[in-house]
Amino acid sequence: MPPGALSEETRLRIRRVTAETEGFLALSPVYVFEPLGQVFDLPVVMRVPYDTESAGDATRIWMWSSPAVAARWTAIYGEVDPALGTVSASAVELVLAAVGTPDASCVPDCEGRECGPDGCGGGCLPGCAGLDHICDELSGECYCEPDCQGRECGPDGCGGLCGPGCSEGACLEGPGLCTICGDGVCDFGENSSNCSSDCPATDLVDILFVVDNSTGSASLQQWLAEDFYGVLLALDATPFSLPSLHVGVVSTDLGSGDQTVGSCDDQGGDKGALFTAGATELETVPYLVDEPPSGCHVQRDADGFCTGHDCSQADCGDGTLVEDPRTGCPRCRNHVDTVALFERLATMGGGACEFVQPLESMRLALDNHPDNAGFLRPGSVLVVLLVTDEDDCSAADNLLFDGSDTALDSPLGPLTDFRCFEFGVTCDTQDRTEIGTWDNCAPSTDASALLYPAARYTGFLEGLRDPGRLVVGAITGPVVGDSVDVGTDQQSRPEVEISCVYSGTVRGRPAIRIRWFVRELSPPGQEQVYSVCDPTYYNHLYSLGERIRVALQ
Repeated sequence: MPPGALSEETRLRIRRVTAETEGFLALSPVYVFEPLGQVFDLPVVMRVPYDTESAGDATRIWMWSSPAVAARWTAIYGEVDPALGTVSASAVELVLAAVGTPDASCVPDCEGRECGPDGCGGGCLPGCAGLDHICDELSGECYCEPDCQGRECGPDGCGGLCGPGCSEGACLEGPGLCTICGDGVCDFGENSSNCSSDCPATDLVDILFVVDNSTGSASLQQWLAEDFYGVLLALDATPFSLPSLHVGVVSTDLGSGDQTVGSCDDQGGDKGALFTAGATELETVPYLVDEPPSGCHVQRDADGFCTGHDCSQADCGDGTLVEDPRTGCPRCRNHVDTVALFERLATMGGGACEFVQPLESMRLALDNHPDNAGFLRPGSVLVVLLVTDEDDCSAADNLLFDGSDTALDSPLGPLTDFRCFEFGVTCDTQDRTEIGTWDNCAPSTDASALLYPAARYTGFLEGLRDPGRLVVGAITGPVVGDSVDVGTDQQSRPEVEISCVYSGTVRGRPAIRIRWFVRELSPPGQEQVYSVCDPTYYNHLYSLGERIRVALQ
């Protein structure tokens, strides 16, 4: 079982059972893997021993599986090890399993079936045509599953249409979104290729990473650094045409106002300034610059590789003219190695303020911060990715950090980051002494609360960019439904229970405010909110790059 196959602790059991086998001669007992039907996030390996003497000189020794005791058996072509007498096969769902060889006397049964297993290790014909059609293996019938996730109009893939449809404007059938081209707003799904009047062509992309640097964040920083190249690969897809990039990193540490709290700086922490890690390359501007030269000509071959150019240092302004070793294309950069420098920025270290404020830090970084001048360019696609293992705690009042009365029954309660949850989120339960599951949790909308309403930050970004020019995502603690489990720490103080863990090094707590923030700024059903406990961030970062490419089309 690979790390990350299960998102939470689960009791598994393997035992022998008595079950009828159909279509094969069993060379092993039948085993049931319980809980039956358990689905894994990553494939696991089932390894079943078999009787090598009974197998004789049989060459077709397979793993066979069944979703239930009375269901049909299907062959799984796994790896046979005659020396050990085992067959290994990958699966993402626990089932009944046995090792066997096809029964030569088996008579295929396909009466009334057009697809699925024939009972003898084969499949019934003609099978299901097209990727949209799926076989119900129990009934042997093909069916089509409409796909309308994230779509409000356009084809559902099964001959129908997604609803509710467009009451005004037109449907962009690709993304399945309604839009009014010509209204002056670059909306979700619009870009220069389908609505140039609202979305003028641009190749400017400004990416801001907001990275948790509190205690225990070292692993997530390292994973982000190692997988950052996923964004670049998605952007540099064939034909090779990396856009003009600005990449900046800011921490979640804004201190604790005028209060003194543990590792929190009472002078405002990093104040939203872009982190430079002391890199000499960033002495002029505190962010990575990677853009094509201007005023020169580049030749490309049919595959998009650059075969020649007449660019010179004069076409690079303050950057240095280099040739990308992978594509041969000229670029203007203020650094030597994008991935290596980003790693230095992202791995900023931990131990900073435990009251993380990623949303307010993002706002400060982008709101005409004097130290970040030039990072955000007019007309660019703005990208914001929040990376933190806990929810946002953007403080509106320094009273949040007051440590003068920390009794459980005091107005503020113990001085822990549970205050971030209590005063920034509303649930059906609002009693900090009630241990258990708190349901229907959502960001607080109280403008007088100790935390800023999350709507402060959606409104801020909407004031900077139209929806079609904004890409927002988060790698954070997962939320199950709208519920949060509340328990107690070792000192009997209330705490939000972790919602995921990976190898004991990364633990995430449900990020209600952050999830809402990303959803509000994303196309319906297409929000990019990922678990901080996933064993790799590569796919998440590649998906982010794909979203950016769509915005640039």
